[in-house]
Amino acid sequence: MARNSVMVDIREDIYHRLFEDYDSPVLLINVENGNIIEANNAAVEFYGYSKEVLVSKSLKEICLFGTSLIKDRHHQSLHRLASNEIKEVEVHNLPIVLEGEVYIFSIVYDLSKHVEKEIKQRDYLTGLLNRKFFLEETETHINYCKTSEEKFGLLLMDINEFKDINDSLGHNIGDKILIEISRRLLELKTDKHLIARLGADDFAILCKLQEDEEILEYAKRAMAKMQMPFLIDNITFHLTPNMGISIYPQDGNNVEDIIRAADIALSKAKEQLGERLCFYSVEMSNELRNKILYPNLLVNAITNNEISICYQPIIDIEKDKKIVGLEALLRWKNPILGDVSPDIFIPLAEKTGQIVSIGYWVFEQVCKQINDWNKKGYTPIPISVNVSVKQLEQNGFSQSIIKLLKDYGIDSGRIELEITESVSSGDIEIIVNNLRKLKFNGFKILMDDFGTGFSSLGQLDLFELDKLKIDKIFIDDIVNVTKRQNLVRSIISMRKSLNLTVVAEGIETKEQFYYLKDLGCDLGQGYYFSKPLSTDAIESFLESQNMIEN
Repeated sequence: MARNSVMVDIREDIYHRLFEDYDSPVLLINVENGNIIEANNAAVEFYGYSKEVLVSKSLKEICLFGTSLIKDRHHQSLHRLASNEIKEVEVHNLPIVLEGEVYIFSIVYDLSKHVEKEIKQRDYLTGLLNRKFFLEETETHINYCKTSEEKFGLLLMDINEFKDINDSLGHNIGDKILIEISRRLLELKTDKHLIARLGADDFAILCKLQEDEEILEYAKRAMAKMQMPFLIDNITFHLTPNMGISIYPQDGNNVEDIIRAADIALSKAKEQLGERLCFYSVEMSNELRNKILYPNLLVNAITNNEISICYQPIIDIEKDKKIVGLEALLRWKNPILGDVSPDIFIPLAEKTGQIVSIGYWVFEQVCKQINDWNKKGYTPIPISVNVSVKQLEQNGFSQSIIKLLKDYGIDSGRIELEITESVSSGDIEIIVNNLRKLKFNGFKILMDDFGTGFSSLGQLDLFELDKLKIDKIFIDDIVNVTKRQNLVRSIISMRKSLNLTVVAEGIETKEQFYYLKDLGCDLGQGYYFSKPLSTDAIESFLESQNMIEN
């Protein structure tokens, strides 16, 4: 009841008639102490006490909130019956003056008829909407928005540390955290919001707001609420919320799509170091699709003959562009994805471990190709094969490659191994052991992308390198950028004292070629000489270079 509400001065005969006329429970309550001093028959039947017992009780004995709500004119509450059953009720309080005394004329409406439906709509723990009802309400709102041409935001939120708290401290603590999260969300609720717990620590909020800025402002307020300390059982928790946001209709025109978009944005938010809040974008969807689709399609890429090898010539810069080697390069053409860049699928194969089997397949195909070219009479030249850190970390890697070449009857001098500076981040002991065994058996070792990663001069000796490949990024601007010139000049200058051969990658122009030639660079490769070629095309290239023996 509002404090400025008007009290009604009522005659006793009218008061008794009001008591008799109400089918709902009616209590007359002393406004000073909350004692029940009168009850009608409906109240006696509802609460299950005799009239004598009921009128001897105070409000705090039957109301779970005690007398705290006695001054609220309309409110919902929980009342305990004689059977100890808890009933949800709606209470209408009317202050009256009866024979000069002030009382509360309290009408109690039993909401139990509506409770069953309400329970089906609510999460049992937090009291928020449950998943099923939230989805139904979202669908209803989408249908409304299709007619009204309005937009809304769908927010999904979870907590980074929740699973660890549940696992380490138990579900009792976890449940209390969920309840507190729900309470904080409800503090921000208006008639423009539907709030639900979808499961575990997954919360959803439907924002019936028109502007992205409004939705973002609400989301930031909700995130700020979650970042405030949680005091649970005398333990202070500092939690990290994540939130993804999708907008109807731009991110989806049905329930499934709009929630999926918010979920994708939520996944992206978890990857961020700062504010873990993201709006959905199509790029996120494509990225996630690729993350799931690419690894699964890559598994059968070899079996389905989707992976092939092309070869890029390596040229002697000093000897009139004479071809002195080839680099074997992987290509993947998938019927669904089309041509997939090596920059995408090679790191993916390394991450999933598939690079080990793919790498062995490459060595085997190169061995077969060398034998085929031997039969056709092509001049023997070495073929360099890229080797991943994951391959070099396999204890039996060197033995498997040595055995493979023996099985095909190929001299180890025909294959060179290209490693990258990232080997420094791997298991050095196993990697060095493999490389030394391969060196002992006649293989040459090249370091690719030199100057871009973790390498130091000490590694040139540790890995017993034979060649260095200067990365393309240093060649791109070599004609114009002094720092690039000085770095490349330094690498080329030290090659003689270290007994190394230097290969420049990514030579694309005549100016770059002649500049490197003036610096004394040994070998080069790039589009200026030839792009990577298929087996048939590289054979034609070799023939044009008189690389076939009569």
